[in-house]
Amino acid sequence: MLALRSDCSRRAIHSGDGLGSSLSRLMFGVSRQAFSRRQKTGPPAARAATVADLAAATDLLDRCVERERIPAVVRRSADYFGDQSLLEIAERGNTRAVVDHVAIVWR
Repeated sequence: MLALRSDCSRRAIHSGDGLGSSLSRLMFGVSRQAFSRRQKTGPPAARAATVADLAAATDLLDRCVERERIPAVVRRSADYFGDQSLLEIAERGNTRAVVDHVAIVWR
């Protein structure tokens, strides 16, 4: 549980990423109240892998893309991603693929 309460985990579910809490809540499949609670306490253990993947992808993008451009980058569909956006891939629960795609494209 300690790792789940890290700044990295909190940042991955924080609405300050430019995506907004509505999209973030959809991605995690939780209510507004649950999302708000998780911003303060960190995610449950069952979401550890998802949060770790999204935190890793966010860190990679943050190093390679101007911060204000990240929301546009994750929303844009690309041939390389099978005509999907990174956000769509994450919403389908394939957060590991998001990390892999980001690592390959923005090395």
